[in-house]
Amino acid sequence: MMWAEKHRPKRLEEMVGNDRARATVFDWLNNWKRGMKPLLLVGPPGVGKTTTVYAAAAQLGYTVIEMNASDYRTEKQLTGTFRSAHSASLLQERRLLFLDEVDGLLGRSDYGGADFLADNIENIPDPVMMAANDPTSDQVKKLAKHARLVQLGRVPARLVEVYLREVIKKEGVSVPAELLREAVGASEGDMRAAMNGAQMAALGGVPSRGDRRMPLQEAVTAAAAADDFDQAVRCMQDAEGNADEKVRACFNSVAASSLDPERKRSSLRLLAEANLLIRRMRRTQQWRQLRYLNRLLAGALAGTRVPYSDGNLPWPLRQRLWNDSRHIKLFSSAMARSTGASSSDMALMHLAPSLMIISRAAGGIEGWCATRGMAPATVGALQRELKSVIARVGR
Repeated sequence: MMWAEKHRPKRLEEMVGNDRARATVFDWLNNWKRGMKPLLLVGPPGVGKTTTVYAAAAQLGYTVIEMNASDYRTEKQLTGTFRSAHSASLLQERRLLFLDEVDGLLGRSDYGGADFLADNIENIPDPVMMAANDPTSDQVKKLAKHARLVQLGRVPARLVEVYLREVIKKEGVSVPAELLREAVGASEGDMRAAMNGAQMAALGGVPSRGDRRMPLQEAVTAAAAADDFDQAVRCMQDAEGNADEKVRACFNSVAASSLDPERKRSSLRLLAEANLLIRRMRRTQQWRQLRYLNRLLAGALAGTRVPYSDGNLPWPLRQRLWNDSRHIKLFSSAMARSTGASSSDMALMHLAPSLMIISRAAGGIEGWCATRGMAPATVGALQRELKSVIARVGR
């Protein structure tokens, strides 16, 4: 288990740094009355915003209802989430609504998430705390007009070291002084990074600075050799190259490997989801979702031991792949139009595998389409595309 989670403080006095901010949070929640402005905690990652919220809530008897605001960006999504979050509780427990990453909300031109929150946040019948990393974002500036702003800064190095020494003592391990200092320096006041660095040092590794980059080949090889998922994530985070290059390197390595068919299928599915994520980010400009990319790549590689491959496939095989993909794209587009799927990507990911099975079962695709009232012309088009796909890649 990662030390950052195992040793996460449960009480505010167990934390280090940002004393005034922690006192402000405790006093606000302890004296909260309906109609008070919510709190907006702003500061860089790893300085204790989330830990402060949970520790204060636990000490004062509140149940935290957490939302990651960047996953509930639009007015419609926020409305539904607020309604369910504040439905009557059978136990009548005291609840605190916590919205993390509100700097990931969308403005009015992008479906009104930030504007809806700003207009409604003071009317919520429970205490509300929000957290953001970027104090200069338009969303934070908008919400700050309707909230009490609490700034958290990076934790001083001397306090980081004191805390790490206490954790090391609890773990019953030893870390060389020079590696401990390296972990403290590399963290730059980020407690989570400092804990990860100290744990790496305790396991015999060397803490790395946040700006250290690994060659893509080295990163893919290290992630594939990692038995620990979080270690594989760190490898992909440190990898050089853009998102497309990372996905391509992982795909080439997995595709060219001799992995067990079931494991290879699982890895390729995760890589397909990573590719869809990149396309979705380009279409919606929701670049904060990049944080999920490295987790998908790590899931595809961790523990596989696949060797790095640069993807130099013979030209006949490349041509075959291109032809097959053209037919699959035609089929997925036809499926999306016929079934009302949100996109051809979703149709390909979720519907096509089932239809291939149905097409070989009794009744075939005609029976499946007939039960959904599809027009004969539509059924014919799907049949032609499906048969083409099966003929080329489905056997």
